[in-house]
Formats: sequence, C-alpha cells, structure tokens
Amino acid sequence: MMQETGRLLVVDDEEPNRDLLSRRLKKVGFEVECAASAREALEVLEREQIDLILLDNMMPEMSGIDLLKLLRGTQSASDLPVIMVTALNDSGRVVEALSSGANDYVTKPIDFPVALARVESQLMRRRAEKLVRQNEERLALAASGANEGLFDWNLESGEVYFSDRWKELAGLPGWLGRNGEDWISQLHARDGAQVRAELQRWREVGAPERLEWEQRVRQSDGSCRWIQVKGTVQRKPNQQATRIVGSISDVTLLKAHDPLTALGNRNLLLHCLEEARQGSTLALICLDRYKLVQDNFGPAAGEKVVEEAAIRFETQVSSFEPAAGNRSVMLARLESDLFALLLGPEATAEESEDLTRRMVVALEKPMEVEGRNLFTSASVGIAVVEVQNNNFEQTLMDATTALGQAKLLGRGRIVRFEAGLRGKAIDQMELENDLRIALERNQFEVFYQPKIELASGRISGFEALLRWRHPKRGMVPPDRFIPIAEAADLMIPLGNWVLTKACQTMRGWLDEFPALPRLGVSVNVSPYQVKDGNMVERIRQVLAATGLPASALHLEVTESAFIADTKETIRIFDQIKAMGVEMNLDDFGTGYSSLQYLSDMKFDTLKIDKSFMKNLTNDTQAVELVKSMLGMAKSLEMDVVAEGVETVGQLENLKMLGCKYGQGYLFSKPVPEQEAHEILKQELAKYQF
Repeated sequence: MMQETGRLLVVDDEEPNRDLLSRRLKKVGFEVECAASAREALEVLEREQIDLILLDNMMPEMSGIDLLKLLRGTQSASDLPVIMVTALNDSGRVVEALSSGANDYVTKPIDFPVALARVESQLMRRRAEKLVRQNEERLALAASGANEGLFDWNLESGEVYFSDRWKELAGLPGWLGRNGEDWISQLHARDGAQVRAELQRWREVGAPERLEWEQRVRQSDGSCRWIQVKGTVQRKPNQQATRIVGSISDVTLLKAHDPLTALGNRNLLLHCLEEARQGSTLALICLDRYKLVQDNFGPAAGEKVVEEAAIRFETQVSSFEPAAGNRSVMLARLESDLFALLLGPEATAEESEDLTRRMVVALEKPMEVEGRNLFTSASVGIAVVEVQNNNFEQTLMDATTALGQAKLLGRGRIVRFEAGLRGKAIDQMELENDLRIALERNQFEVFYQPKIELASGRISGFEALLRWRHPKRGMVPPDRFIPIAEAADLMIPLGNWVLTKACQTMRGWLDEFPALPRLGVSVNVSPYQVKDGNMVERIRQVLAATGLPASALHLEVTESAFIADTKETIRIFDQIKAMGVEMNLDDFGTGYSSLQYLSDMKFDTLKIDKSFMKNLTNDTQAVELVKSMLGMAKSLEMDVVAEGVETVGQLENLKMLGCKYGQGYLFSKPVPEQEAHEILKQELAKYQF
C-alpha cells in the first residue's frame, strides 16, 4: 500500500503510454504531471516540485538518458529519483542509464504492480535519506517524514523515544516501552539476536554511520509484521556512539507477498514454517513444463499461466474445511513455477492429499493465453512437520525431495515424503552424474523395434530407442533416466546422439539391403529439442554427414500443447518437412488432442498409444475409439501405426479396422543393432523367389 502521496512526472513522447500510466498512478493516489519531450519536462520541473520522474529513453530531439545526465548536473539521485523506462531486451541502455545516475528502471510493456513497488521504494528511500541528513534534531526528522515512525535511541542510557506513528506502523499502538531492550523483546527471536549483535558492532570505532536493516515485530495475534529500519549513528569526538536517530516503515506487503499473484512469498512461508506446530503439512506444488511455456511463448505468457494457476489454487483452498475445524491454511508462491501450501495439524493426511489433488485437477481445464489454449499440470511433494526435527529447513527439504520424486514419476503426480526417499534423492543425484559421464564415455546404445505392414507382415522400418548400459547397474530403464535427463538439461545432447547414431545405422542397412522397399527409421524428438534453435540445422547436418535420404528419416513428437499451439513450432516442422523428412505424432490419445493442431502441423503419421490396445478384443468402446482415430487420420491423409500390439486378436481387429502399420511384442521387442540386422536378413528372404 502506498505510504504517502507524491508528485510524479511521466515523460514519454507517445500519448497512449503517458495517458495509461498517469491514470493508473493517479488511481492509487499519486499526483501526476506529464511531458511529451525533454523540453516540456524541464518546463514542468521549473514550475513544479516533483518527487520522482518516470522517464522514457526513446524520445526525439533529446533522449531520456541525455535528459537524465542534464538533470544530474544539478540534482542528485536522492534529491530527484529517476526511474528509466526501457525496452525489455535493451540491457545496454539499462546499464548506461544506471551509470548515468538513474535510481532504477522498468521495462516495456510496463508491469504496473512492479512499477508501483519500485516507485514507492524510491520515494521511501528519498524520504529516509532526507531524515538521515537532518538527524541532529528529532523535530527536524518529524518534519521531513511525517508518515514514517520515528525513534531516537540514546545508547548511553538505553532510553528510546518512539513516535505514535512508530507504534502504529510496528503494530504496537498501546505499547509503552521506553528503552531499547523493550524494543528488542518485541522482535522475532532470530531477528532480536541479530539486532543485539549489530548494536555491538555499531558501537565500535570505525563502524558505519548510516544504518539499514529489516526485522519482524511480533503482533498480539501471534503473527509478525516486517519493518524496515533506517537511521544514523551520532558519535562523540572520540567516536564513541551515543545515539541512533531514524525511522521505520512497514514493508510487510513487499517483504511477505508475491506481487504477481498477491499470495504469500518465500519469506512468509519460511516464517510460518518456523511457527508451524507438529503435524502441520507442507505441500510444494510445481507447474509441469513451465519452462517450455516461457521458452515458446515468452515471459508474459508464463506470468499469465502462473496468475491463472494461482486463482484456481485459491478457489480450491478457500473451499477447504477440515473436519476438525480450526482452519489454518497458507498458500504462497515461492518462485516462478513453484507454489507452497501449509496446512495446520487439524487437517488429516487424507484431507491434505485430497486438497492438493483437487488443486492438481483444477489445472486440467485449458488456460486461454493470448488467444491460445494452453494445458498444464502440476507435481506435488508433501511433508509433515515433525517436532523432533525442530528445524523448518528440514521440512522444506523433505517436501522438496518428495516433489523431485513426483516429477520423476511423470506429470500430475503427488508423492508424500518417506524416510526412504532421501536415499532415492541421493541415488537420483548419482544417476545424474553418471548420465553426464555416460555421454562422455559413449555408454548409450540404440535399440530398434520393427514397424510392420499389417496386411503383408513385412517390415517397413524401425523405431530407434535409447538405452543405457550402466557399467555397474546394468541396463537402466528409460523411464528411470529420461526424467532425470530432462531435469538436468541433457535431452538435447542425448537426442542429437540418438539421431546421429540411428541415421548412420539406417544408411548402412539401406546399402546392404537395397531390395527392401521403403525402409526407414523413426527417431523420437523431445520438446526440449523442438524448442532448441539449432534443431533444423542439426537435422540437415546429420543427413548430409550420414548420406541418409531425408525420406528415410521419420521424426516422432508427442502431444503437448506447450509446443503444438505455436506458430514457431509449425514453422520449424514446415522446414523439416521441406527437407523430405516425415513428421509423426506419437502416443496419440494420451494428451490434449486437437483436430486443429493435427491439421496445422500436417503430420504424416499418427501413432495410436498402446493403452488403446489392451481392451481391443473385448471392449466395443475401445474398438469404436480406435475406429474413430483411424477415420480421423484418413480424413487428414495420415498413415496410422498402432503401438503395443501383443496378441493375434489385436492384430486381426486392427486389420479388420483398416490400420496399416503396427508395432509391438507380437512382432518383436526392441532389440540391439546386431539383432535388428539379423531380423533384416530374415526379412530379405521374403523378397527372394
């Protein structure tokens, strides 16, 4: 909340920008003057008392930085704060502005809550510095900072003068303490110990004269308020400290709340964890693949996803009522994509898991962001506050460990911490280290699973599948190491290695078995490779280096609204298809299918997920689902591959429905390169008459 009204000057040569920003500033209580050029700004400053300038850099005749340099010739940064308004990616001008005397900066498009916080922060600093310059007399301080709480602390006697405003801001209006120890006794235990230590340091000769620190003041209801303290030390000629004179400001809103979502922040969570009772529950909730949203759509889209997620989470939390009553719930945003939920011990384990599950389910409905429908999910790690720990950091660590395991299991999972998870977390770290070593030492292999033309039973190609033969652990399953590789940003080098190896192998097979028609290799591509700016060029280089015809390479991507609903992804796919490479949609039916996405992406082949094969021989609904997929693919002129074919019954049903290709253990499991080579030798015999 704004501490006091200030008179601001908005300088921008574009009228819509001036009008929008000035109206929003006036709405929260500021007096605002506007100028369309540097000349007009100087005229306003000549006739008006201005407390702060919001200065756009890009202006005709005289730039914002040139005007800033002119102003700094007569007025210091504390006399007249200037916040520069720059382009989002214009880091060079930001550096120049700060070195020229700007107090701070904001970027376009302006995030108003952030801009407001920075304006208030600079005004607050300006007021405090005025107080410091006039610290000789308490009345002079009062005259220059009427809306801040004032104090005068006599270090020799221990007596402190507290203004009424000080008591109001500290949340202690009826408090009658008159010495420094009374003040310290009202602080949070950790902060009180720190202030005592600092007091001893300030008394020493050569210690700084200007002081600034933050502390938590306990309130009558048990909560705490964050207070910012600024002051100056007065000394005798022998440098002995005699007094501290200064002011306090309530910074709870800035210190304990997230400006984007208005939820609590990490500071508030840590404070509440310190105070949490035994049996309280901490849940860490992380948005899945949030980084892909930011990378593909930009920070603004990422923030909108976070805002919408916060609203949905709050809706579920507000309706939560534990059976035991005495509702105690705190929801916070800790960082970009990470939220925290702290429940009091009144909530049972079942109730806490039910609430977090409802929060995860609340994300299933698509979010409309900039005209697109984006889908997301969340992973959850839960830990219980144990009294024997007596360490809130341990609870946070336990919940973080559980969250890490939830992410490894896949999206939308909830994991409750158990002691054994610590060992799993250590094992995960060791696997990550081993993964990096494996890349350097070439410990990976490519296995191949045949793709079969169902009508003839002949092989039409192979799918290349990454396998890891660990020197001590043996074969590590892909579902064990792929999530770790994703978290460790190793998917791009791993994917590039598989692509190169598969193309080299298929080139050799084409040379050895020229009689086998339309033989090709399918290579899975992760979303991380799709967003990598070098993907198209990398494919072109691999094809050139291996000599593999582009038509023999089929790239497979899974459904994901994070990459499917974007013009950039369509552009990338179009460039790949222009080379002659086929694009296949893998695991169809398990994500968020959209006919529009399928049409826009122009996939060549649809791969029906193996989950649809299980009931194909005994469930009419499963048959109808597969039939509808085949009909849709036909209308879009796409081939279809059914994955997970394991029985003759499934094969016959697929042939009856008109499915052209299949993969599965009925034909062959994924096999090493040499075994795949033997399969091709046997296949060649079918073509020899």
